[in-house]
Amino acid sequence: MPVAPPEPVAPIVIRKIVRPRPISRQRRLLIVDDAVPLVALGAGFPRAQQIMLGAIAMGWHVTLYVTSHAGTDWVAARHEIPGTVDVIVGEGHAGLVPFLSDHAGDFETILISRPHNMQAFGEDGGFEILKASGTRLIYDAEALFAVRDLERLRLDGVTISSQTADALIGREVALSIGADAIACVSPTEALMFREHLAEAAPRVHVLSHPVAAVKLNKRAFSKRGGFLFVGRLLEKEAPNWDGLVWFLQECWPLIRQALPDATLTIVGNIHAEHQEFELPGVRINGPAEDLTEYYDSNRVFIAPVRYAAGIPTKIIEAAAAGLPCVGSHLMARQLGFTPGAEMLADDAPEAFAQSAISLHQDKALWSTVRDAAHRRLSDEHGADRFRETLRLILEGNA
Repeated sequence: MPVAPPEPVAPIVIRKIVRPRPISRQRRLLIVDDAVPLVALGAGFPRAQQIMLGAIAMGWHVTLYVTSHAGTDWVAARHEIPGTVDVIVGEGHAGLVPFLSDHAGDFETILISRPHNMQAFGEDGGFEILKASGTRLIYDAEALFAVRDLERLRLDGVTISSQTADALIGREVALSIGADAIACVSPTEALMFREHLAEAAPRVHVLSHPVAAVKLNKRAFSKRGGFLFVGRLLEKEAPNWDGLVWFLQECWPLIRQALPDATLTIVGNIHAEHQEFELPGVRINGPAEDLTEYYDSNRVFIAPVRYAAGIPTKIIEAAAAGLPCVGSHLMARQLGFTPGAEMLADDAPEAFAQSAISLHQDKALWSTVRDAAHRRLSDEHGADRFRETLRLILEGNA
């Protein structure tokens, strides 16, 4: 089994596991995910990284089995992933169950993230192997992909009956049957699991995206200006691209008409062909390791995503830094935010543009929304809460 990347820089220990190290009494956790969890990847990987780091901080020895190795930035991994992590690469889905057949007994717990990985695991006989070895299985749903697909169909004008929608969600939820614990990113998606798997309801838990410190920046309203979008824009068929193009085509002209000097700063990895974004007032900055200055200098965060699953972590991070948000109703529902309270939310172009203008120009409204989001984040997304929930899930007390 390949155990080292072809890149010249190997930043983390990558080895083939033979047997558990006899000198170590650490509890051993195997994590199965699409990629090495780097923050720049977005798509739930920042949260995946926090799960890995949290487990390590609790004393677990972590092994990562990567199902899709292509394009790993090993230089970034050097800085973000501890060198104690064993990374298994090169075999993909086809090699997962054979690997478990040889090594399942080496691990106390296995955590599988994302539905396609769980599906491959189940179809190839993974449940039988773990039952024989006594290894616990955690399914980290990360996001209900069926929900995202249904939202996209709705945008495309496709009519889906409630029975069909329920069946699609139920089919994905059923992948978790047999797991000892199920981790969801939001109360909304956790409720869907509980409704479709009544017998598994006690094993369903919310492990959302944590923020290290929910502390408002004190830069004054008057010293800020402009709108900010942060997100991955490498795939033109993805929700971020669709939402931003919609915003620039439908809302931005209305905002610029009211605020001729308004600027929109775009931060994130971006497709080489992005002429759709090259408009008056739009600044394309590419990726940034530290977003502090962007959060501190801009006045409003925008999240015009129209179809998605999981939880919008960029809104959480922006709000934690003190930047209030205007987004779609979908974004508000996924966070459990009340439109007009913790964020402003609209779906129609004119209403979205007006909300953005109001939040940018009205100091009292800006402060009210910012403070309300801060209170919610402190309660629901603090690092202590995340750590305690993760501990309960990993230790089998959830």
